[in-house]
Amino acid sequence: MEKPEPAVVAYWRISGIVSALILFGMIAFQGLFFLWADNPEVGLGIVGVAGVLGALRITWVLVTTRLRYRRLEFTIDAVNLRVRHGVLVHREKTIPITRLQHLDVDRGPLERLFGLASLSVFTSGGRAATFRIPGLTPTRAEEMRGQVLAIADDAR
Repeated sequence: MEKPEPAVVAYWRISGIVSALILFGMIAFQGLFFLWADNPEVGLGIVGVAGVLGALRITWVLVTTRLRYRRLEFTIDAVNLRVRHGVLVHREKTIPITRLQHLDVDRGPLERLFGLASLSVFTSGGRAATFRIPGLTPTRAEEMRGQVLAIADDAR
């Protein structure tokens, strides 16, 4: 089984913290309207709840990213693409390569900043990706994509 790049832990932490700050910051901002209006108790409650939930979310991100990294493994053999992942719920997906519809290499702005890419795997019968393999170097993501496509072509 292969592991993603260790840089994915920092990527997950930064993206998780940024998303928590944006989400709970927007909620706290709503509370400021109540503080300026005639209902400061509601405003303080909203700001307080947003602060507590934001702190809990950031703590969760900081604790679970290392566990998430330890659990994430993937492998490609001549028949299957297999991924193991999950922090609380451990999952293992095995997809026969002959069932694969297509594969996409994705690189968002934050992933590019960390020098990472993800491989999205699609099977027939669904619009959404069956799963994603995050934390790959762009070169490794392209290699995996080519490897899987070559195996699928040989199988057909």
